[in-house]
Amino acid sequence: MTKTIGQYEIGDLLGEGGLGQVHAAFDTVLQRQVAIKSLRPELLNDANFVERFRVEATSLARLNHPNITTIYSLIPEGKNLYMVMELVRGHTLDDILQKRNAPIEIRESLAIIAQAADGLAYAHSMGVIHRDIKPANLMIAENGVLKIMDFGIARVRGSQRLTRTGSIVGTLAYMAPEQLRGEEGDEASDLYSLAIVLYEMLSGAPPFSATSEYDLMQAQINERPQRLIPRVAGLSPAVESALMRALAKKPGQRFPSARAFSDALGASALRLDAPKILHNDTRLLEVQTASAAIAAKGSPFERLAASLPFAGSPGLRAAALGGGGALAVAIAVTAFMFWPGSSHTQPPPPPKPIVQPQPAVPPATPQTPKNPPSTHSPTEQPSGGNTNPATPTSPTPGSLAAIIQAANRGDPEAENRLGYMYLTGASETGHDETKALEWFRKAAAQNFAKAEVNLGDMFLHGLGGLGTNYEEALSWYLKAAQQNNAGAEFRLGSMFEGGFGTTKDLQQAVDWYRKAADQGYADAENMLGTLYVTGGDNLPKDYKQAVDWYRKAAEQGFRKSEKNLGDMYFYGLGVPGVDYKEAMEWYKKAADQGDAAAQYRVGLMYEKGDGTEKNNDIALDYYRKAAANGNVDAQRAIDRLSPK
Repeated sequence: MTKTIGQYEIGDLLGEGGLGQVHAAFDTVLQRQVAIKSLRPELLNDANFVERFRVEATSLARLNHPNITTIYSLIPEGKNLYMVMELVRGHTLDDILQKRNAPIEIRESLAIIAQAADGLAYAHSMGVIHRDIKPANLMIAENGVLKIMDFGIARVRGSQRLTRTGSIVGTLAYMAPEQLRGEEGDEASDLYSLAIVLYEMLSGAPPFSATSEYDLMQAQINERPQRLIPRVAGLSPAVESALMRALAKKPGQRFPSARAFSDALGASALRLDAPKILHNDTRLLEVQTASAAIAAKGSPFERLAASLPFAGSPGLRAAALGGGGALAVAIAVTAFMFWPGSSHTQPPPPPKPIVQPQPAVPPATPQTPKNPPSTHSPTEQPSGGNTNPATPTSPTPGSLAAIIQAANRGDPEAENRLGYMYLTGASETGHDETKALEWFRKAAAQNFAKAEVNLGDMFLHGLGGLGTNYEEALSWYLKAAQQNNAGAEFRLGSMFEGGFGTTKDLQQAVDWYRKAADQGYADAENMLGTLYVTGGDNLPKDYKQAVDWYRKAAEQGFRKSEKNLGDMYFYGLGVPGVDYKEAMEWYKKAADQGDAAAQYRVGLMYEKGDGTEKNNDIALDYYRKAAANGNVDAQRAIDRLSPK
């Protein structure tokens, strides 16, 4: 029997926290879906929690803004209070950050901040201070609109305090120094918290961490955050300067308003396009875990080498696991991840597939083709022989001396190879972006397609002393694409999809992706599958085509597509029906390649008995593998199944 509260039929539990629960519900009078928030039963006798619940309702009742969750009514029934609100389906920013386990692209981060700042500026204008801005309280809806949530400890300016003077309310990692000292907190405090959120999005972690609450508080109050420009590729000095000002310890040294902060970041210019930039929010979940860890912890050189374009042949690749494989080469950096096909953590099965769509922006660093049929004979990794160019007089083929001699003779393949070695910092050459750029230019001047792609990547990411220049990058990709270079075609698809250096045009993006996919380029095949699942911009959803493209990439061993194909069978999309056994087969293929999301899903299927007999021991084994690869949900499953 369906439970009802007044005119509302209560549906599924959407989420719960320390204070309350949120259920989906249906308004039988107005015929619409809503969300109903209620206090946990054990808290109903605590006057403080009940009052905080009322405060959230009264605070929200003052506000009517597209970036703030809307409250419809507060219903007392029995001992409980029920807050009826708009139903927002999507992911919290906290959920996104956990599942990515990596930074968010600069443009997407600013699109998030633009909307959050708009909502905060409006709330402040209405006299409402949130006092607990953090990723868990920022929801990104499926249509890309951000919603500020949970005004449970908000304060209306001039109202009576709910907490004693000198007490602390909020979340330590995101609280302003004045709040940590027990002061009231005002608009500037919300601004500081929002800046912490931006810092975390850009770098992958909040600016301050510690092993105890006391140490964390001291860090917030006394320590200066580390600069981001050395750690975040492509971040402009203007953005970093604005962020650091917003993180000033003294409120008076910050911006006068959230809008002023957004303006200084350049985020306000994205306000109208922000939802489109973030739509579909699952795009934000896409990232490669290992390269993200390099970006967060490694040196600038290590981060650069993490995903550079391959100038070489399969002989250069020790392993190329679909979209997230380890690559071992005989240079200083020996392992990295390819963009954009590695796995990320996944939640338990939702009502629709997690298809891991790719970011609608160019990769954060130049990328490596996975399985492209090349229009040129690729270069080879040096092997054997004396690689010292001083001796012998007749260098061993493939040695550095031989490569230099060939490059000096004007061999474009050798020029491109030498540029690659300088860019990645091969032990024989050292790292020199300027020389890399010089050699790429020489090879590209001879219409060597691989060098044209590499040169485009240099402009795309401002390497070798170049400023980021999307138009120049686009022009080099187009030259390489004229020679049917699949890597260039894939990059052009990304450029047109994201609107980089050209007008945003999804149909053009699809056309370029298809050209690359028709050459068997697995990244492009996977991307086409994703686009047909998500649709948008006059591109209709077509699950059958999605399955066809995922299968093409999966049959090449592209692990992301193996995972995505498993999802399609798990949910019965584009296939004759739900087929757990087929889903399990594809999940296992991806899991065997170290895909954490697939490992978690296999564990879940063994735990639930979907497509196989229940077996908690096997489930735990897969959960442990997924957890070792950074899957947070797998760790929770381990805690759930492990003997107490």
